[in-house]
Amino acid sequence: MHFTAVTKLLKYSIIFGLGLYLTFTGSPVYQLMLAYIAGVTISIISTIAIILKYFTRLGWQISPAKWKAIIAEGWPIALSGAFIFIYNSLDTIIISVMKGEQAVGLYQMSYKIIGTIFLLSALINQAYFPPLIDSAAKHKPDLPDIFNKSIQSALFWSIPITFGGMLLAERIVLFIFGPDYLPGVPAFKILIVNCVIFFLSSAMTSLLYAIKKQKQTVKIFFYGALANTVLNLFMIPYFGIEGAALTTVLAEIVVLFGIYLLARRIAPVKLISALWQPFLCATVMCIVLSLFTINSLIITIGIGGLVYFGSFFLLSRLTASQTAAEKSATGKSTPHFAVHEDLPGNHP
Repeated sequence: MHFTAVTKLLKYSIIFGLGLYLTFTGSPVYQLMLAYIAGVTISIISTIAIILKYFTRLGWQISPAKWKAIIAEGWPIALSGAFIFIYNSLDTIIISVMKGEQAVGLYQMSYKIIGTIFLLSALINQAYFPPLIDSAAKHKPDLPDIFNKSIQSALFWSIPITFGGMLLAERIVLFIFGPDYLPGVPAFKILIVNCVIFFLSSAMTSLLYAIKKQKQTVKIFFYGALANTVLNLFMIPYFGIEGAALTTVLAEIVVLFGIYLLARRIAPVKLISALWQPFLCATVMCIVLSLFTINSLIITIGIGGLVYFGSFFLLSRLTASQTAAEKSATGKSTPHFAVHEDLPGNHP
């Protein structure tokens, strides 16, 4: 599983890094595809090299039974991806028809920035997905711990990005796209909230895929696509791109709620314990950035990052010391969670 994680991390790191470079250098939109092509190409080459070195030689033998099993397991994921594509793209089509190409440009501006941020979610999921699969396949009791660590990582990154994005929205848009795109700032502020929602739902979806609950997730993504379609038809005519942005967030909330209901049947979802620390540190970060105005956006983001990571480190040390003191006083250790009954193979 660690080979899969390496190749995926390599692919998304290249896409993320090259995509950021092309964005900040003002490259044409079509050139952003180069980042994806480069990442996928290098990932394929590295995957083939790993297979040849550590596993077996490549062959062309076709097994209908194996292909049938692979398709049966994979089609729900493909269909879920189609529904995700629908509720992430349909709003642009409706905006084009109802509000014109200028509104589409303002709206897509937000998606370019936030879509790049979403690659970070993919990196996080690829880091935790292999151990989730291994733990589920071997029915290990550490599955809930791995899952909740992925939740902690999702919130650790998405909350400061969301807070900082809302605070610095105008400066970010002005820095990347220029003053002509400033009318799109309100929609950007709404869509940036989707970071927390998307990061969480992606982490929970990884758990469901790891325990082969793909078919159940299809229904949830279908409801998300349906909610997005219906709401867009009502919201865009009255509220324009801001209505489309709000609709996207609401559709993601529908998906997150459905995924959460499934995930909590498999493992306890410790949202509050994972939420409060990054929330508090991100709040401190925003207060500091609000008190000290710096002309350079890059330096501002750097200072915000230092404040966030520094306060998180200090708070983590403080809570760790307090927990250790409580354990020493009570003489008790933290109990391990048992894997819930919905895991495959737990029933005779």
